[in-house]
Amino acid sequence: MRRVQGLSGSHWTDYNLHDPGITILEQLCFGLTDLMFRADFSVPDHLAEEDGRLRLEHQALHRPEAVFPCRPSTADDYRRLVLDRVPQVVNIWLRPDPGHPPDPGHPPDSPQGPVTPSGIYQVWVHLEDGCDPREVTRRVLGVLHAHRNIGEDFDLQVRIMEEERCELRARIEIGGGREPEEIMAEVYARVDRHISGDLDLDAPRPGDRSLEANLTGPAPTRGVRTGGLVADRSQVHMADLVSLTRSVEGVRGVFELSLVMAGKEHRGSVVRVNAQDRVLCLTVPGEGTTSFGVRLEKGGRPVTVVPSHVVRKYRERSDAHRLGALDRVDPRTLYLEPTGVNRDEARYHSVQAHFPGVYGINEQGIPDSASPAVRAKAAQLKAYLLPMEQLLADQQTNIRHLRDLFSTADSDLPTYRYQVLGDREVPEVTPLYRSPPESMLSEIYGEVNRSVERRSRALDYMLAVYGESFNQHSLRQFDHYAAGEMEETIVSNKVEYLRSVLSLGRDRGGAFDHTRPSWGRDRGEPGGGNRSGLHRRVGELLGFLDPGQRSLVEPLSDRGLTVELPSVEVRGEGISPVPMGEGSRPIRPTTSAPDPSGYDADPTDRRREPWGWIRSPLGPEEGRFGHGLFTRGVRLENYRVAPQGEGQVLAFRPTEEGEWYPLGEFATEEDAVAAAHLLRDELRELNHASEGFHVLEHILLRPDGGGAVHPGAQEEWGKTLWKDFYPLRASFLFSGWSARSSDPRFRLLAEETVAVNCPVHIHPTCFWLDFPQMTEFEARYLRWLKSRSDPEATPVGRDEAAIPLIRFLQDLSSRADTRPPSP
Repeated sequence: MRRVQGLSGSHWTDYNLHDPGITILEQLCFGLTDLMFRADFSVPDHLAEEDGRLRLEHQALHRPEAVFPCRPSTADDYRRLVLDRVPQVVNIWLRPDPGHPPDPGHPPDSPQGPVTPSGIYQVWVHLEDGCDPREVTRRVLGVLHAHRNIGEDFDLQVRIMEEERCELRARIEIGGGREPEEIMAEVYARVDRHISGDLDLDAPRPGDRSLEANLTGPAPTRGVRTGGLVADRSQVHMADLVSLTRSVEGVRGVFELSLVMAGKEHRGSVVRVNAQDRVLCLTVPGEGTTSFGVRLEKGGRPVTVVPSHVVRKYRERSDAHRLGALDRVDPRTLYLEPTGVNRDEARYHSVQAHFPGVYGINEQGIPDSASPAVRAKAAQLKAYLLPMEQLLADQQTNIRHLRDLFSTADSDLPTYRYQVLGDREVPEVTPLYRSPPESMLSEIYGEVNRSVERRSRALDYMLAVYGESFNQHSLRQFDHYAAGEMEETIVSNKVEYLRSVLSLGRDRGGAFDHTRPSWGRDRGEPGGGNRSGLHRRVGELLGFLDPGQRSLVEPLSDRGLTVELPSVEVRGEGISPVPMGEGSRPIRPTTSAPDPSGYDADPTDRRREPWGWIRSPLGPEEGRFGHGLFTRGVRLENYRVAPQGEGQVLAFRPTEEGEWYPLGEFATEEDAVAAAHLLRDELRELNHASEGFHVLEHILLRPDGGGAVHPGAQEEWGKTLWKDFYPLRASFLFSGWSARSSDPRFRLLAEETVAVNCPVHIHPTCFWLDFPQMTEFEARYLRWLKSRSDPEATPVGRDEAAIPLIRFLQDLSSRADTRPPSP
């Protein structure tokens, strides 16, 4: 009220509770209060469907079991992963590979130092009795390689741990009413689990831990494990065994505890396993045993046990342990899934219904006996309130559609909505409209409804929930292909990014599985979808058409085309520039270009259709595109139409500030414009399709046949290979002949994107290849990929496929002067 009084200034006359202005203000404030009440509904209520359930995937929301788990990042993460996926594995250990021994031709004291790859794990497994070791180890490697990270790899030889048996000896004082056989069985079971490094069931169970603690590490496929991991048991502390035995219910004291290994009794503080390839296991007496190394006493007197009863109870306890270790808890039982109350009130209730009847604007209306003047005043008040009611109704509609605004659905619906007020919402309002309200509101809001901008800001908020941003401001200056639709393209990119936000964030450091085919565009093709998370993330951020493991030269080479080295020279002689006088006209963007009829081209020949009419040295000669036409031909501002004789000439500008040169002659301007659009669209498609990059991890190029340098390569380049070539390095090889990738500013943006998103411990190096270089690289790269994924390939064969790639990288580094410095 004070604000209204201040705004009225000297025109404020009077104030009382029955003043019409006060009444109107109160009713409008009530309407605003109702809106505030609706806007303050809980988030689940705003997002709830009619049944109260939330379509989480529609809102880019995910359940805890999808959000909390991460990609394996530590050796223990890999252990959890394998134990979850391969049930025949009792336990697994990953140990850093000590590296290949220095090669005789590459001595340790040389200036380069020994070439010793790091980031490689040796895999050791303890398997269940009776399983097929070859099949189980194959599955173990399959799981590990499918979840490998950039700069890491696993030795292809899985080492199986041998069991080293030992015997437990001790004198134990017992008490209480527990059966002696039960006590002895538990002592043997606990000690056996401890020394063998089996799962620790004394770790907190899922119900005793927080939700994030339960879902830490790789995502479980069979529920949350109830047991915890135990460290590598290379040594056993006798004090731990004493403490473990004392913790058994019924044990009062432990004396003379020792372990007997290979006939030698160990009583010292630490018992060490003799070799890395062995796991310590306790020899438990079996059926027919008449004595035990463990003796029970009670009150200083020996206690006699029935051996068969001890063995039976031990086996029961061991089986219960294995069942407990494999007992999984469904993550959905650890939390309550959110639900809401659908409050979808589509109809707007007018504030005029709350006015006193004397105003004549509520549902009671005007009495039949009212004079025309009274009716006119009531209609005038309705018209006065209508704009304010329209705003209230529109805001209510927007609140109802919040779940549509904050969604990943492909929709062309407006982001700002309105509601047409008819007689049902506001009595007797229809006669007040001078034109149909639907068309009137559409026109009003159409001028101010910046749907793309509001949709983009809503998507930014949804990405921020996951700590992500995807503004692509830097890409706006490289709008070569979107034909003025860059904002719509960015919104579409944000939607796709948001749909995959979990994998793009979780797998940003992930590598591809080099033991499976990886060369393919689609998931339906062999190798389709087998790509690194880093490759996908960087490609998405740079707006590449298909950031996957595919050929970047095939979009051109499949049509018999190539792109010459970057050059702005006009090929050929006798070509003269076309003067652009007052009669010349630019090519305007259009949604649909007419089919040209004035040029000589065979419409069935896809190799010549878009450019078969070009009668100029600027055009492709024998399938070779000049860099000027290929890169600058994607922008309409580089085309103009000018009259020439009785027809029209289509001119092209191959340089930024250069002259205009003829491409072809046409009978009419429409034919010239249609030809320009077809050529431009085809060039845009070829440019976009050939954009991308390959990621080559140096660790995968290491010698598989043994030694520090590939066999047969020492004399040629072994001593020039810098000592840290293999570990923690990756080369990014971009196509450099498209309109965007030939722009130095875009190259800088791409390199910054790689640096920002590459894991901090990986040193990336970016190369920009021309068409012939990329053709040569992909031939070598494809051969190498096949050697890595071929299960029949020999180590020597893999080495022979890797050597050409190393030579290629060395050659690029020496010519581009981009060899990474040694840390």
